[in-house]
Amino acid sequence: MADSPSFNWLLEPTIDQRELVNATVVDLAKEFVSVFECSECTDQALISFPEGDFTITLGVDNKENQLSPSTLKGAGEVVSCHGRYPLLFFATLKKLLSVSLPLDSGFPLTFCDQIGEEVNLDDMAQLDAEIRRMGLDPGNFRDEAELIGFVEKLYKLDQLSPSEPSMFF
Repeated sequence: MADSPSFNWLLEPTIDQRELVNATVVDLAKEFVSVFECSECTDQALISFPEGDFTITLGVDNKENQLSPSTLKGAGEVVSCHGRYPLLFFATLKKLLSVSLPLDSGFPLTFCDQIGEEVNLDDMAQLDAEIRRMGLDPGNFRDEAELIGFVEKLYKLDQLSPSEPSMFF
């Protein structure tokens, strides 16, 4: 789908990183299942997202959007018809791995667009920009990013309605 915007991912953990990466990927998939009603993990699929018919499969066929069960290596493409959830999944995975992997071990997860330009999804602004670049509406996506822990909860003080009037303002 070279004519439309795409988001491409590549996961290549080293032998030393595999156990931690595996635990992180599986735990995040389980979290998405419980929070966003994604389809549960099976022998052939790690996760299926509720919109857009996007699935990360498990197998040794080197297919698109597939992880090898033994090496955890895999790659794939997300297009706009897949929706926003796969982007949030990969952004959250990158955040979790960046916290848990040693700095000197190399980073196993990379992203690029359809022409090979690097894509960064380090914060909500970058995720919003990528969602827009893909032609999707970010809408109230921050609330969903808060639910999964990609960003901290934002307290909107102007929307609080105390039962007693404040003496400070």
